[in-house]
Amino acid sequence: MMQSTSSRQFLLARPFKAASQDILAGWWSAVQLFCEEPAEVWLSEPFGWRVSGCFTALGKNATQFDPHLTAGYFDSLRTVRARGSETTSRRPAFTRPYALLLEHFRASQVRSSLIVSPPSSNNDKRNRSKQYLFSPLYLMRQLLTSPEYLASDGYAHVVVRSEIFSSAYDFYVHLNRTKRKVAKLAPVDAIKEFISFDNIANSLQKAESYHRKGDTFYPATPTDFIVGHLLASRGLAVLAFAPEQGSYTPERRHERPLIGRDTFLAQRELSSQASVYEFRIVDQVSRLPSPSELINELDGFPLPLPGADVIFARGIRTTTNRGVVGRISGASGAGKTSVALSIGAALAPMGTTTIYLSCEEDPVDLKKRVLTLTPPFVSRMSTFPRHINEWFHGEKIENDNPAEEFADVEDVIDAIISKYASANVSLSELSPGLVPLYVVFDGIHELIDKRLDDKSSGLRHLVDRFRELGAFVVILSADIDEPALRELDYAVDFVVRLEVDTPRDAAEEPLRRFVLEKTRLQYSRTGAHLLHISRRDGVKLYPQLAAQLDRYTHLEWKAQNKSRYYDFLQTGVRRLRPGTEELEARPLARIYERSQILLSGRGSTGKAGFALKLLMKPLIGSDSFEPSLFAGARADSGDFEDPARALVVSFLYNESYYRELQTVIERSFGADSHMGKPPRAFRCDVIPLYPGYLSPEVLIAKIIAQVESRALDGTPFTGIVIDGLHNVFLQFPRLQDTFMLWPLLFEFCRVLGVTLITTHTQFEVRGMDSAFQFRGDVETAMHRVGPLLQALVNAADFYIDISAPERPDERVGRNQIRIISALGQDARSLEYFWNREHSIVELVL
Repeated sequence: MMQSTSSRQFLLARPFKAASQDILAGWWSAVQLFCEEPAEVWLSEPFGWRVSGCFTALGKNATQFDPHLTAGYFDSLRTVRARGSETTSRRPAFTRPYALLLEHFRASQVRSSLIVSPPSSNNDKRNRSKQYLFSPLYLMRQLLTSPEYLASDGYAHVVVRSEIFSSAYDFYVHLNRTKRKVAKLAPVDAIKEFISFDNIANSLQKAESYHRKGDTFYPATPTDFIVGHLLASRGLAVLAFAPEQGSYTPERRHERPLIGRDTFLAQRELSSQASVYEFRIVDQVSRLPSPSELINELDGFPLPLPGADVIFARGIRTTTNRGVVGRISGASGAGKTSVALSIGAALAPMGTTTIYLSCEEDPVDLKKRVLTLTPPFVSRMSTFPRHINEWFHGEKIENDNPAEEFADVEDVIDAIISKYASANVSLSELSPGLVPLYVVFDGIHELIDKRLDDKSSGLRHLVDRFRELGAFVVILSADIDEPALRELDYAVDFVVRLEVDTPRDAAEEPLRRFVLEKTRLQYSRTGAHLLHISRRDGVKLYPQLAAQLDRYTHLEWKAQNKSRYYDFLQTGVRRLRPGTEELEARPLARIYERSQILLSGRGSTGKAGFALKLLMKPLIGSDSFEPSLFAGARADSGDFEDPARALVVSFLYNESYYRELQTVIERSFGADSHMGKPPRAFRCDVIPLYPGYLSPEVLIAKIIAQVESRALDGTPFTGIVIDGLHNVFLQFPRLQDTFMLWPLLFEFCRVLGVTLITTHTQFEVRGMDSAFQFRGDVETAMHRVGPLLQALVNAADFYIDISAPERPDERVGRNQIRIISALGQDARSLEYFWNREHSIVELVL
């Protein structure tokens, strides 16, 4: 993409090197293919290879660096690069770029705007039809983010932001030329002015106003352009154009014409001098992010640690001179040094140098330790320095006299300032969101001279000296009852306290907490979050439940799709009673797409198999155009057909159980089908949960990570199974006390628009009717489970009971299926049974 203003000046280092430019170049070509060809062609073999071939430049990099750029869940871009864009393969090359672009073009707003006579919902208030595309920066963000390391969104963000800033400056220049003025501001100064809080708030208010009216909004200012593209890069907005090669005249004299979609694609530029495009917020968005949230992303620097983006709202803001100072305290062993070192490793691929000053640790030991805390993904990034001395410098402050230790620290600060001055670098002139230097001072409590009456003034002076660096400074201290340290919290910009809970149970691991007590400069999610230090992946943060799910609260529910229902419980394998004639079978119920279903009942009756088979079944009914991503193949061949992908969150079994169960289901798949459609290509991911002290925050983080990972693969989940929820009250003590966990999770699934199936087995002990002690224990257990079961019933669209026969000799292997409630349908009492052994529905006539 040719730009008159280079994005390089808005970066210290470009994560993933030239990959972002390769993605942009590929986007222009691939989207042009989608727009030129009818939807029926998108799934053909040649088309898939042609689209994937647009991105083969990503496959030229060395295999040991940035592997997520070429890898895919099904196909690799390296394979496409080796074979060429044309092949005799029997299916499309299902690479990540191809899969993601298919998802973009399947979105209702984009899909319907491709039609020659688009519906009126795609018209503006002047009744002019418009065509929509997701932003190339949205695809860039998705491809640069690794599905296996979601914190890499921070690296993707700095690249995307640099493209937005450079294009916004070009927009500013073009706008002034239209008004016959000269652009007087230099690029960095201009961007600082464009992203002031007031300007961001005004642009957001404008976007929100047009969204409420169902209209597009025109970028009248560079700030409008920045806000529109930031939202579009998150998939919250689409770009709006005049149809094809057309053009719309502006409503106001100072505005530029609205560019046609095909003209925009031919120009291959995000900012054009002659014309402009508009933005439209996608339909599912109910509210936009606040100005405080957006300013963090634009003016702050990302902290690419798992969970940190949620806690710090996607960015840590700096002061006017581009610096920020924080304090982290904690008892010995709480993880202060590990957190500080992990931050340095996370910032290194963005061009940040770490200087670690310690009153306790030897620099050699620190270098060894930081390598063990660097996640494998970060160490394999192309912009991660190959030698530790290139980005990490340690120095031990050794002196028994606090006054001399103060002087030693100030000498280091003076040396850093002198080095920047000799290099002609002014930190205050850097672009927003850049932090070239990260300084850690470990052990500030060692500098407290207890002989002095005023112990805090020296610490405050040291903070002021650190501010002169214009750097990201973290001060570590022991968690001691010292007034001087408490007063220090008023001088710094953020305060974190690390806590460790010593468990009473020997089987329970210590619980670490990351308590964010204040952030002076920005919006953040203060309070207690969980901290985990992994031997493999370094530091991970697990934010509070509400904070993790808050990023989805701006999206509306995806309601049940009553135009499509599963080909399940419409009929069954018929079993005739002796002496009866075969009668016409009646369907038991229509289970709609995107429903929430509760499977409950007595005994072990194969509820997991029932749930998986339902999700594997084809859908009956019609909908607006829904292309099959995997046309022309069968599930048992390992190839693709109609996309179906389920996530199983299991409190009962390991992954191999569900793999074997899927094999059993496939053997008799069509026996209980009504329409006789072939099976859907089915992929099943499993999160097995083993008994123990699993925290609600960790559970939700695991589920969200899996959901977002598959979305980044271009193969989002169509269904989720929560299997064995009754086991929570037997083997997961931390989960059983958090009743709000389940309503929050069900709400999350509504927003995702997936079919959710929850299985729950009722407690029963054989012989309890005649044994008083058994009955008492079971009733106590049911009393504990009662509130959860009531919440499940209230949330469910369908409540299905599958219970074992009361008498052991009654219909061995068959468990009656009863519809207790079905949204908008009458509950029918028919002789439908679930055969657990063969995973089929039987109908007794």
